[in-house]
Amino acid sequence: MEKLRVILAAMVTAQILFGFSLTADAAQEVHFSIEKSGNTQGITFGKSEKIIYVLKSSDSGTVIQLFVDKILKQEYFVWKPGYEIAQPQHPNGITYYDSYLYVVAGENRIFLVKLNEDGTMNSRITCKMIDNNRNTLNKVAVGIASVGNGSFIVRTRTSGGKYNFGLYKFNKTEKVAREDHTFYTSDKADSYDDGQDIGYKKDSSGEYVFFVTSKKIEQSDGTMTCYSNRVIKYKLNKNASGKYVGLTYSKTINLDRPSSSYELFEMQSVDFASSGRMYFAGNERENGKSTDKVRYYY
Repeated sequence: MEKLRVILAAMVTAQILFGFSLTADAAQEVHFSIEKSGNTQGITFGKSEKIIYVLKSSDSGTVIQLFVDKILKQEYFVWKPGYEIAQPQHPNGITYYDSYLYVVAGENRIFLVKLNEDGTMNSRITCKMIDNNRNTLNKVAVGIASVGNGSFIVRTRTSGGKYNFGLYKFNKTEKVAREDHTFYTSDKADSYDDGQDIGYKKDSSGEYVFFVTSKKIEQSDGTMTCYSNRVIKYKLNKNASGKYVGLTYSKTINLDRPSSSYELFEMQSVDFASSGRMYFAGNERENGKSTDKVRYYY
């Protein structure tokens, strides 16, 4: 009993000295800083944990940055002024599967970027979203995650208090993304905005979708900022034939700004390393300086 008292006293002392909460959900560490900060929209791992792709978007273009061992190796524009397609509208989602990157364009199209053996980016095609009858879908894709075997979950713009999801397969030759079926879950954001990316993780307990939400705050001058974020974990439900039919709420992870010196801390995207650890990225501004970072949660 005396030993237990000493341990508890040490934990309380550490809390006072170092300012961490014993019950804090938002345990996070910086993995590396993102070069050319600002407008960070998405993150995904490549074929190994050493390779990370960061999606960034602005009026000057939509670019993917390749980091190898935390060092920027390449920038590749999936869109810039003068391209044959219109500017993507707030493209949040990016995911990796089988030597391709898949990037939602905030409209009813999805970019596919072919990768070289070393992970560098080679070429791009644009796939339009269609249904099983090959009709063009009038949907807005805002998040994407690979679930393996050439299938992808795509989140489309929310309406009616629900999160809308579809299971998609791609035909690169025909340049189409076919929606096989849809499913949804009720809104669990609890007043947090719901416009960000999704992540996917499978473990011994099942398959899960992680949905990034941010709480926007209007400042006195009318501009918007963000200090708090939530990653909402849902378990994917399947029927007897293995078809996704819905999601069940599992957990909420709070990711708040590390300190009051951050004027902006808006998470946009999550992905998971092979170890199971969750990594995330977004837009950060501390003491007036934008320095976006790749962080991890533990």
